[in-house]
Amino acid sequence: MLNAYIYSKYKFHIHDLIENYMKSKLLLLFFFFGFRLIMFGQICGTSSYSNESQLQKLKSQKSNNQYLASSTGICVNVNFLIVRQSNGSGGFNISNLDNIITKLNESFNEHRIYFNSIGHDFIDNSTYYNIDDTGNSTTEFDALVQIKNNPNAINIYLVNNAVSYAGRANGILSQALVIENFYATSQVIAHEVGHCFNLYHTHRGTWQCESNSSTCAEIDGVNNATCGDKVVDTPADPGLLAFDSTCNVILNYLVDSSCNYIGGNGFNPDTNNIMSYAPVSCLEHFTSGQNNRMRQAFASYSVLQNVISTSCSIPEFTGPDLICNTDTVFSLQNGGTSVTWQVSSNLQILSSSNTGITVKPINNTIIGSGYIKAVLPYETLQKDVWIGTPLIDYDINENFTICRDINSTSNNFLPVFIQGMDVSTTWEVQRITNNHNVSMQGSEVLVSLNYAPPYNYIAFKVRASNACGFSNWLQYYVEVVDSCESENYNRFIVYPNPASDIINIRAKMSKEEIIDPISYQIYDLNGIVIENGDLRKQSIIDVSNYKKGSFILKIDKDIKSEIHKIIIK
Repeated sequence: MLNAYIYSKYKFHIHDLIENYMKSKLLLLFFFFGFRLIMFGQICGTSSYSNESQLQKLKSQKSNNQYLASSTGICVNVNFLIVRQSNGSGGFNISNLDNIITKLNESFNEHRIYFNSIGHDFIDNSTYYNIDDTGNSTTEFDALVQIKNNPNAINIYLVNNAVSYAGRANGILSQALVIENFYATSQVIAHEVGHCFNLYHTHRGTWQCESNSSTCAEIDGVNNATCGDKVVDTPADPGLLAFDSTCNVILNYLVDSSCNYIGGNGFNPDTNNIMSYAPVSCLEHFTSGQNNRMRQAFASYSVLQNVISTSCSIPEFTGPDLICNTDTVFSLQNGGTSVTWQVSSNLQILSSSNTGITVKPINNTIIGSGYIKAVLPYETLQKDVWIGTPLIDYDINENFTICRDINSTSNNFLPVFIQGMDVSTTWEVQRITNNHNVSMQGSEVLVSLNYAPPYNYIAFKVRASNACGFSNWLQYYVEVVDSCESENYNRFIVYPNPASDIINIRAKMSKEEIIDPISYQIYDLNGIVIENGDLRKQSIIDVSNYKKGSFILKIDKDIKSEIHKIIIK
């Protein structure tokens, strides 16, 4: 914990000093100690260290996993407590309460968290008009946050002044915070509410002037689950305020006027993270990892579940997941009056308003993914869609070898990758070669060899349909081996077979294994070499001048050779 001197007013901007000259103690400190702060800054009074055993006691009896989904809107009640002098004078201007809600929505809406004011009340008590706690003392703070505390809201106590901080939450994962009137409509409010939602400082455990510092930051990576703010996508943060070696005198920010980190030592912290100690003018966002941590807290802890409301006007963007070559309508509720729209390049906007949009593919041959975005003042809602018929494929690195074993009745499965499926998706499979059966089972091709005599390959094709129609056929050429023992598998696939123009030879091995030349020879049935050469991972042999009939393809790799019978038709 910083000592009482550090907790004195060093949270200021030159412009703020001019506008608030009456805050004489700030001005005196500035001139007396020669501070070189040139940007607005703040110290947060919230401890970065929570009592883990106490947090376990706060866990809800029932986990509400619906809040874990980033698409789920969460509405939070806010209760304002305005502290005035005992005679009722002073206090925060109630006409500016809406500005606090606006600032919170501006910071949190991106993560589908919204705020609803349930009203305000007054605390007329000169004792708490200015919070005079210094050092490790929290006497006045602790007493204030018990007054008129609403258990079903985040309680924001607005005070005239606090000696030691601009804002302070009642611990990590809590329902109350105290903030100076002067900072109530700045990002300080979002910072403190972040603490209420279970977020730590990004420099937790790494800042030299923070108690319990363990210097656990991963300089060349991100903070892990036990370091910093315990959020993986937060870069290591060494603390963005520089003090002297005694942690008594502030030297300067380690952030310049363009919000660039200038502290060096290999660190690259996120100076725009709301939970950092960067100048408040730099603070802009929470990370997706911090959003996940907040949502986990809403799902797991009753202290936050109690503040959830249904009174927010949460924007909802709805519409189909599939677009065919027709006009398609999407609807937007509670989007406000300044909605703008964006679509992917394969879609065109036919009409739009603040309550919806109508789109259509740019032409009737489009097949692929697309999106529609509703851009609102503080967030962007995106609907991902599929356009047109399904697109099916297989992984070219897949081992397309199946085994025929007379001692086994096992069927063989081959994967099919499909995009653009919907509830109406159907499959069709057709054989090209005989002596096997094929059908679809889920998203795989089921192949049964029916105990046919062993032969070099089988071929079949697959297609799928959704509400927009059928995809093109996807054709398979699959090697068949005599045994299901893996060492008997050939390392190359030859297709098509029979062939009339070309033969493809594909290696079933990594690129590292095929650096050295791989030789091949093609023999006629009399043993005469018709052609030879070197192969790479996928080679094409022109057989258009070959006579119709059977030939033998011999492939040599390392000390192993393999034989394929090919038919020219």
